[in-house]
Amino acid sequence: MTAGTMFLMWMGDQITERGIGNGVSLIITVGILAQLPAGSDSSVAHASFQALPAPRQASARSCLVLLCLFLVFVIAAVIAVTQAQRKISIQYAKRVVGRKVYGGQTQYMPLKINYAGVMPIIFAQAILLFPSTIINMAFPQNRTAQEIANLLAVGWLHYVLYGVMIFFFSYFWVATQFQPVQIADDLEKYGGFIPGVRPGKANGGLPRLHDVAALTFAGAIFLTVIAVLPQLLAQALKVPYMTAQFFGGTGVLIIVGVGS
Repeated sequence: MTAGTMFLMWMGDQITERGIGNGVSLIITVGILAQLPAGSDSSVAHASFQALPAPRQASARSCLVLLCLFLVFVIAAVIAVTQAQRKISIQYAKRVVGRKVYGGQTQYMPLKINYAGVMPIIFAQAILLFPSTIINMAFPQNRTAQEIANLLAVGWLHYVLYGVMIFFFSYFWVATQFQPVQIADDLEKYGGFIPGVRPGKANGGLPRLHDVAALTFAGAIFLTVIAVLPQLLAQALKVPYMTAQFFGGTGVLIIVGVGS
């Protein structure tokens, strides 16, 4: 497994160096798309039970059609939210250097709704995986421990902790990656300012942090819905999880991010 991982990392570096794209992301995307035929086969098999009565077969096929339409809607929604951004106008003052005039134009600083991308879901999944695994290994015969492990894996406690962790890591990622002080310094260096906001760090010359917080909140809600949706579909509609995973989660976000 270690040798295979190193080989894939080397292959991803070769793809990136040749300008095709982000090699590791492309390999992950191909791995996700490779499961699509198997997911389609399981969906068709789920919707065409030969042993079922005719009314139930028709109901299963209708459910399959609705799932296909819902899949198109989910992909369109993910693309729209992933590409959505709030544009903050930035005005640059005019500077005269010799006979040339610089600045005096308006540009925009884009703030993405889903700034953190897929990372909060990955962090939340990785952390939630440990408690149930450790409990199953440490107390395999304890009934109470097994019930707690099941709650952490698929129960209501899992969904609550999952959503809380996604919110936390969404704000954590923005707090670590979005550097408003550096942006303010760059604006001051090049003579830029946000209309209606006095320049300077102490006077609110930083990028509008309340806009960033509001966008992060909206992006965290979006990530929570996308992360929980496949599990709810698999449990409520008895859809195979291999099929349900294409309705959300990290797979759809990675495919949309790489495809766009």
